[in-house]
Amino acid sequence: MKNKNESRNSSSSRISHLFISIARSEAFYGIGILFSIIGGLGFLGTLVFSFFAQYYSTESMWSKLAIFAAILTLVCIFGLGFKFVRRIRNYYLERYDFLLADYEETVSAAGFISNMLDEDDKPRWKYKDVVETTIIHGDGTCDVIRRYTIEAAENPAQMLKIRIIADDMAEPILFLRNLKFQIKCIGSHNGTVRHLVSLNDHLKKIICIFFLPPIKPNDMRALEIQYTWPNFAANLIERGKTDFFASFESCDADDTAEVRLEFHFASELGEIFFEPDFVMTGGVLKSDNTDPAFNTWIYTHPKMPMAHKKINFHATK
Repeated sequence: MKNKNESRNSSSSRISHLFISIARSEAFYGIGILFSIIGGLGFLGTLVFSFFAQYYSTESMWSKLAIFAAILTLVCIFGLGFKFVRRIRNYYLERYDFLLADYEETVSAAGFISNMLDEDDKPRWKYKDVVETTIIHGDGTCDVIRRYTIEAAENPAQMLKIRIIADDMAEPILFLRNLKFQIKCIGSHNGTVRHLVSLNDHLKKIICIFFLPPIKPNDMRALEIQYTWPNFAANLIERGKTDFFASFESCDADDTAEVRLEFHFASELGEIFFEPDFVMTGGVLKSDNTDPAFNTWIYTHPKMPMAHKKINFHATK
């Protein structure tokens, strides 16, 4: 679900990428060597010059030479330090590349496992209720909480896929952990969950949620998913409009669920016009501004059809 249901972190991310690029360049290393050579030669030259100058110079001349020697010594130390920092940087860059490659292998393996478990491309669950809360902050950052109660059908349900899709102008996110992603089972239903990323684009994530043990036929499991994406609704900030959408799959063509979707826009965003881009048969969309800190819109449906269901909302300011 693109749950638009996530700045200042954007600039720090870009700055870190810039420093990594600089650290990789040979120019960075060359500057360190240049400072070392200049400093070293200058220091040696000063010592030689001061040795001969002691027979001809005054006390004032000696003071100037001492200051000059101290400056060149600092330059030499700075140059050597530059080289040392470069070596440390190379070490951590190599580790970063190794960990990134290992992470990408894990993502690839997760995609393979999910395809294997979902070989017939048919869901094995039904939705009982859906509650999603999206808080859109003034900078476009979104805090999202999703709660799903699902029921296994005739076969055990072992895996559920969810999608997170940010605006095309949002801050690119490499790792899921940067979203403060959390998932847990809630309520009285037994079982635990684990997750793997099966698609890891910078603006789109697909997460495979594995039920441990698998949900038995006619049994249920309740989940809570939380994450924060910086500058998630960037299009609303930069272009004055964006979309929030959700899609659901069910093994039962007649499956219905109680659905509640809340969108809380920070008041500093100004007045928000929020409208559906689908036929709301049986559903209700209403404004709720009881909290002055937010302009809130709530969509509810007591029995929304869940098989191949897609809904979309336009937000404009």
